[in-house]
Amino acid sequence: MLYKFFNILLMEKHQKIANDVKQTFLELENNANIAKDKIRIILRGLSKEDMIDQINELHLSEKSLNFLCEGIALESEDDEICAAVQQIKNDLQELEISQATYAPVIYYHNHFQQPAPYLHLASV
Repeated sequence: MLYKFFNILLMEKHQKIANDVKQTFLELENNANIAKDKIRIILRGLSKEDMIDQINELHLSEKSLNFLCEGIALESEDDEICAAVQQIKNDLQELEISQATYAPVIYYHNHFQQPAPYLHLASV
């Protein structure tokens, strides 16, 4: 009898936790949708240059930039936002390429006390 009582209490507690988790996810989805709409509204009123500046100030990762275009702008057909995101991604790719080709030469003194070139491998 006591076992049955504890089993019922455990099932009720499990059901309450499951309901709480479900409610939390519903609230999270609602808040995410509100945030997506706010981002769209803020960016839509800007010129492309201002839009790029505002997005750059957020220092978003590539995944976040993709989400900004695919998850937010494409749903509402805001092509200007996607164009700005694509420009940012192109600029970042150009920067990455230019940094990858830059390899500074550092000089160190050899045992003859003469400067000798040394290619810094961490920057390659």
